[in-house]
Amino acid sequence: MDLDGQDVLEDVLGDRDASVLHLIGAESLARFTFEGLKRRLGMHSETLSRMLYRLEE
Repeated sequence: MDLDGQDVLEDVLGDRDASVLHLIGAESLARFTFEGLKRRLGMHSETLSRMLYRLEE
């Protein structure tokens, strides 16, 4: 089975959580704003906030 990093992340975290991490990694975002992530991902602020809280733990 040939899985890339994105597939593994989606299996462990879910596709939406993995998309946040993928965006940060792909863009080499060492610094970013909540509004910037929200805009780039096209997510509602509550959804993004919950995802970031989960990822932080």
